[in-house]
Amino acid sequence: DSILIHGNGYSELIDTAPAESGTQLSRTLRESEVDTIDVLIFSHLHLDHSGGVPQVFEDFQVENVILPELSTFSDGIYSAELAVNEITRSKGKIYKASTGMNFKLGDFDITVVDVYPNFVNENNQSVIIKAEIEGKVFLFMGDAEKETESKLIDKNRDIDCDVLKVAHHGSNTSTTKEFLEKCSPDFGIISVGEDNSYNHPHHTTLENLKNANVKIYRTDKQGDIT
Repeated sequence: DSILIHGNGYSELIDTAPAESGTQLSRTLRESEVDTIDVLIFSHLHLDHSGGVPQVFEDFQVENVILPELSTFSDGIYSAELAVNEITRSKGKIYKASTGMNFKLGDFDITVVDVYPNFVNENNQSVIIKAEIEGKVFLFMGDAEKETESKLIDKNRDIDCDVLKVAHHGSNTSTTKEFLEKCSPDFGIISVGEDNSYNHPHHTTLENLKNANVKIYRTDKQGDIT
């Protein structure tokens, strides 16, 4: 996973992909005319979302970092610590993700919808992020699983969206019928590796999306999605 929100000269990066994709990520950012990353957000610290951090800090100026709760048990704690060290050295700013956090990024309105650091499963600690531009809403779910989806519904969080970044690479641990009914997206983006060993996306998730009339885009089928 790595998502670029880019508009009016400002850039936010949600996650940095795995380390082996770092060079490709840098190239793609350059092709998108990015030279400074105004905000880097970690949805959570698994290495397939945070492993590209060294490459990002080597190739780009990063102004602000938003982090989830840090755990020494996370496989991506090195990535988080490196980001903290680099942003401190460059006199940037570090923020802890918190529910309701909101800021403007160019033409986008960015909101942290919720975050649940008390879940044991790190996937369920994913920072849930919403980006809105001209009345269109994008919802980014990280690797959040059914428990987080249920929390969002129970707490009546505003998760209505036009475009859903499908959680956990299309795994059957996420994207329930109830969740899709609540957020009612028109488009679903699945970030997933080609021929991956987990067999993501799961057929149940694809069926749930199709039954909810969500048009599906997949990185294993279509590459980078803009």
